[in-house]
Amino acid sequence: MKKLFLTVFLTATIFSSAFAQVPASFNYQAVVRNSAGEILANKTVSFRISLLQGSETGTVVYSETHTLSTNDFGLVNLKIGKGTKLSGNFSPADWGEVIFTKVEIDPAGGSSFSELATSKLSSVPFAFKAQTVVNDKVDDADADPTNEIQKLKLTGTLLELSDGGGSVTLPTSGSGGGDNWGAQTVKTDASLTGNGTSGNPLSVVADGDGDDTNELQTLSIKGQMLGISDGNTIEVPSAWSRNDPSIFRRDGNVGIGLSSPTDLLHIGDGNIRINNGKLILGESGASSQFSTQGNDTYITNFSAGDIYFNTKTDPSVTATAYARLRITNNGDVLAYNNLVVSKNITIEGGTPGAGKVLTSDATGKASWQTPASGGSSLWTESGSNIYRSSGNVGIGTTTPAEKLHVSDGNIQLDEGHRLKIANSTSHFDISTSDNSTFFSSYSTGSIYFLTSLTANNATTRMIIHGNGNVDLNNNLSVEGNVGIGTSSPTAPLEIKSNEVNALIIGSATANYNQRPGIQFKNNTSQFIAGDDGSNEIFGFYSKWASTRAHDAQLRVYGKASSSWGKYIQLTHDGTNGFISTDAGNIDITPAGNVGIKTHSPTEALDVNGNARFEKIASGAYSGPVNRTSDGTLTTASSD
Repeated sequence: MKKLFLTVFLTATIFSSAFAQVPASFNYQAVVRNSAGEILANKTVSFRISLLQGSETGTVVYSETHTLSTNDFGLVNLKIGKGTKLSGNFSPADWGEVIFTKVEIDPAGGSSFSELATSKLSSVPFAFKAQTVVNDKVDDADADPTNEIQKLKLTGTLLELSDGGGSVTLPTSGSGGGDNWGAQTVKTDASLTGNGTSGNPLSVVADGDGDDTNELQTLSIKGQMLGISDGNTIEVPSAWSRNDPSIFRRDGNVGIGLSSPTDLLHIGDGNIRINNGKLILGESGASSQFSTQGNDTYITNFSAGDIYFNTKTDPSVTATAYARLRITNNGDVLAYNNLVVSKNITIEGGTPGAGKVLTSDATGKASWQTPASGGSSLWTESGSNIYRSSGNVGIGTTTPAEKLHVSDGNIQLDEGHRLKIANSTSHFDISTSDNSTFFSSYSTGSIYFLTSLTANNATTRMIIHGNGNVDLNNNLSVEGNVGIGTSSPTAPLEIKSNEVNALIIGSATANYNQRPGIQFKNNTSQFIAGDDGSNEIFGFYSKWASTRAHDAQLRVYGKASSSWGKYIQLTHDGTNGFISTDAGNIDITPAGNVGIKTHSPTEALDVNGNARFEKIASGAYSGPVNRTSDGTLTTASSD
């Protein structure tokens, strides 16, 4: 979609008369064009006009919209103050001295407005200010209208206004003071003199031949000389200097395709083409380079005739410091790292021939050699197979220590293939170079991870059994979460199970004298464990030790809104046991009776022993309390 723009004429034209009120509007005129400068004729467009107070981002004191059509010339005329009001009041006298007009347009005639421009109105139109005089009935309070009148005085070319009204210097016909208005003269005919007056206007002398076309001239340029026909020539200033037949610049950068070159010659977004020529960098023997934009790869010549392909932009260092590929002046190609060839290599030098092999000498230089015939060959052929019956095979090493020894490289098995041991009873070891860690298969279907090459389980650290079980004989450290029964745990340990016993903690050895449990650590240690297995007792300890300095306390907390809340506590201080709470009552509501020192209470509270009340609450007398022969307290009369 083409972007629209406006050629705008804003006219603050306000008419007033003695017989009418001042019109509450001022004219706005604009020509609507597209981004190519083409007039948009006979098109319905919408404007939103906002008047801002004080600055381009000031408060909107009035806003309105207009929907109208452009004419054949793309012109629209509207009156600001006569549109559909959106906000504010069109009362310029209340706006202040500085007002900005913000213009927005929707070229489709709707209400999706885009800002075009914000311009300043230099002052509130004078008619509105004059109206405030009428409305406010301004009076200077001296009741003398004559002293508001000033007088003009002309002395020579000096025009003055009395009462400090200032002065201006009028133009003259000569080269004196003032602006010399009218001093610009043209050639007149014989009937005209001076500078011309309204009674004797000026006119241009005709050349008398009646042909207007022969007064036309043409421009031409040759080199740096600009000439006009039937006239003179001038030399056009140039950023270039000439030294025939060459041109040159002594300073600055030259840009082709861009206006801000950053190098002596900077070509933007384009190619360089040389027909039947060559590109020469530097002087003879000098070092030069081609560099990428990021300056991380380049081609240079550190020595005459050699080409270097580098991956760093420091040409001041030695030639091979960052070189990756070098072509010498005698035609040798040197690769300073691995050479990876995705297709075939053909070596034409030397004496190639069918069946020959490349053999290296002590310096690494390879040559074509014919393999020795008979049993002296390194490999023995058997059909499509080859083999060695003795010795070790080294890949990447000249001193293999094993039957197959691969040095400084990987072994790749393509998809669908595997590494297979000779038979099901054999085991294999894969170890580090110092034999400090390895994994092995000591039994069918199981994999052992060990920290020693001794072939026994004493050094085993982890076993993956054939049934999928995993055994660890030391700590397991996990940086993330562990899920049992879930693949997306949300806590360091999350267990999901449909079994009744989702988590079992027990002794690894029968009748073990320790008590397996769960320990919680904060400032001190809290431990929960089975106490005596025969009686199924559950114990709470302040610390897992036979000697403890703190009480184990079990608290049950109640409801809370902004704190941890109140609790009931069960504890033992090493001598006595306590049931306590930090607020409220303790309510014992059994299904049957409560017994103290008895397992078969017959009353709501059955005390098998002495009972003591340190205090008895006061209240209305209801009769004596008697004790029956079985110890029951009753208010019935004693028998």
